[in-house]
Amino acid sequence: MKRYITCIIIGLSLWVNIHAQSETETINISGSLTECQQDSLMLFFLDGSMLRPMARFPIQQVDDSLGRRSVFNINLQNNLQAGFYLIGDGRPQGTRMVILGNDPQVYLQGACPTLSNGQVSGSKDNYILDQALKQNRVHQQQFTQLINQYRLATRKKQDLSSLDSTM
Repeated sequence: MKRYITCIIIGLSLWVNIHAQSETETINISGSLTECQQDSLMLFFLDGSMLRPMARFPIQQVDDSLGRRSVFNINLQNNLQAGFYLIGDGRPQGTRMVILGNDPQVYLQGACPTLSNGQVSGSKDNYILDQALKQNRVHQQQFTQLINQYRLATRKKQDLSSLDSTM
């Protein structure tokens, strides 16, 4: 399963790099986050298996009709390499993967402690990434169900031919 996820990410990374002809001079990353304890977020570039810090930007606490939340807005010169980036505090659950380089605007919403589950809008590339990850979760659930059915069938010493047809 890890190989399948890795293949999807590598494939999407190649697709992003092939289509990396950006027509915008700046990239605007903005967002509205809840439950933030820190005063800044980091932007990391996913370089193979390494995370390369690219920028640190402040977040501001705001109290308004939407409640207490943290907002940020950063404009980056579009000399970034198109590809996968992580925004957050560096912890696995506290970072969100985004694709930067092709879309002039990216908007992020979520909760700081679980930013990996945050929503990205305003970007066609990130929409495609989200759809691929959702489809991967569906396949992973189906695979887990099949494995559990197989285990149950082998314990009961049943005929496994009915499972073979679904695999």
